[in-house]
Amino acid sequence: MRMKYDREGDVLDILIRDGQIHHAEDHGQVIINYDDENRVVEDRGTRCEQGFRKHSSGGPQGSKKKVIGIVNVDACT
Repeated sequence: MRMKYDREGDVLDILIRDGQIHHAEDHGQVIINYDDENRVVEDRGTRCEQGFRKHSSGGPQGSKKKVIGIVNVDACT
């Protein structure tokens, strides 16, 4: 799985698996792309910056890791 966020376009692409896109379902600000066997290939969310800001936080207490963003599909719909 690979994720890419385009800040300028405010688009989050989540590539689930490599493959040719056969068809897509448009759910407003979320588009789900499927292969010819109806398996999810890619999810695309638009206008997700608000969701990033709302759900971003520091890591667990005492942790040096920091969470930079959690995608909430509800924030993208």
